[in-house]
Amino acid sequence: MQSSDSPSRESPQELASRGIAHLESYLQSQRLKAEATQAGSTFANQLIWLGPIERAEIARLFANEYILYHRKILHQTKTRTVQLQTEYARHYNTLRRRLTVLTLGFVIMSLVIFPAAFRIL
Repeated sequence: MQSSDSPSRESPQELASRGIAHLESYLQSQRLKAEATQAGSTFANQLIWLGPIERAEIARLFANEYILYHRKILHQTKTRTVQLQTEYARHYNTLRRRLTVLTLGFVIMSLVIFPAAFRIL
């Protein structure tokens, strides 16, 4: 019997979610390529003294740099996201521990002080 964590036994919802994520990734990469190609062409067409072959080469090089730059920015964003998640999880756990200690302190204090106060009255 296989465990439910096994990748070969994914639920239909998990398969659909994974498929949609792959499709979104593909569409985003195609959009980035189209943007890069357009930006490269726009840049190269401003260099009117170049011939068509030279402009095409400049456009291709520009598009490649455009894609590399956006991948670098995406990688930096992902790295920062992981850092923030780690930092916020640490802060959350610290606050949760403090709240637990305060709550336990209040409960212990109420179990000790309130009965003593009522005995005095």
